[in-house]
Amino acid sequence: MARKRMAVSEAVLLSRADARTYCGCLGEQRFDREVGPHVTPKLIGSERFYLRQQLDAWAGVDGQKSDTHLYSADWIDKVMGE
Repeated sequence: MARKRMAVSEAVLLSRADARTYCGCLGEQRFDREVGPHVTPKLIGSERFYLRQQLDAWAGVDGQKSDTHLYSADWIDKVMGE
């Protein structure tokens, strides 16, 4: 039985490609220039993953764009051993 793909809206961590799409189908350079300074990726192996809640905070989903993160990622740091 094939696994059903999880919707991006249900995911906590997004791959870099999914994060670029989630932020409006941004190209790699634009994503690095505009989003990169405000959202810290989590490394799993050599791959970068992004917290969806941080991307939401960057985009101002709550109605106001902010440089501060609305979501505490302490638990993810503990899981990642940081």
